[in-house]
Amino acid sequence: MILNDEVMALTASSLPRLYTVPDLCAYLDRSPHTLQRWRSEGSGPKYSRIGNRIFYSESKILEWLKSTNRRNTSDEGEDGK
Repeated sequence: MILNDEVMALTASSLPRLYTVPDLCAYLDRSPHTLQRWRSEGSGPKYSRIGNRIFYSESKILEWLKSTNRRNTSDEGEDGK
C-alpha cells in the first residue's frame, strides 16, 4: 500500500493531544453532565466525535480557556459573552 506524503508526515509527535471526557472533567473539576450540557449549548470547548466517543484537542481547550478570560465582572471577554 502506497501512502501519500501528507499521511506519511503524520507521526505521533505531530498529532494533537486528545483528551477524553474523563480527562477534561478531572482537569476542569467539572462533571461529565456539565461537559455534555456545554456541548449541547455550544458553550464549552470545541470537540470531535469519533464513533461514539468524544475527544477534545489540547489546542481547542486552550482556545476556549483563553476566550473565558475576563479583566473584571463587567468584561464580556474575547468571546463577546
